[in-house]
Amino acid sequence: MAFLCLKSIANPDTTKTSTWRYWDSVNEMTNTKSYFAKTFSDPAYGDVTISILVRYSKENEVILSIQNAIFDSQSGGININVKFDDGSIEKYGCSDAKSTMFETVFVYRDKKFIEKLKKSHKLFIEVPIYDHGKDVFKFDTSNFVWEH
Repeated sequence: MAFLCLKSIANPDTTKTSTWRYWDSVNEMTNTKSYFAKTFSDPAYGDVTISILVRYSKENEVILSIQNAIFDSQSGGININVKFDDGSIEKYGCSDAKSTMFETVFVYRDKKFIEKLKKSHKLFIEVPIYDHGKDVFKFDTSNFVWEH
């Protein structure tokens, strides 16, 4: 059983309103620190939303989690379409987390994703949803600060 001590920390830029929430945790066994940033999309349909979690432990990871639905994952992953601000549509691959029922995926090319995320104000992500088809989720990504 693993125990994490979570400590909430304020948005690094306190002069601006942000949809991002930041915190860190310390693994008491190894005394290593992990950092987290999380935001939620607007609902695409009904009460279905997606969260983006950026996590740094030994390396950066980008994790998408869907609430009130499941991803339509085939062969261990999904492909998503992403548009930062008014840029072009980009394709990203994602692998599913084996411990969930297709509610969580890890984004490949996370370094590129994070760099674009830091410069963006809005983000659109199109994902396949089980028994629904594809849908687009919109995020307010302004004021994202990440120095890990």
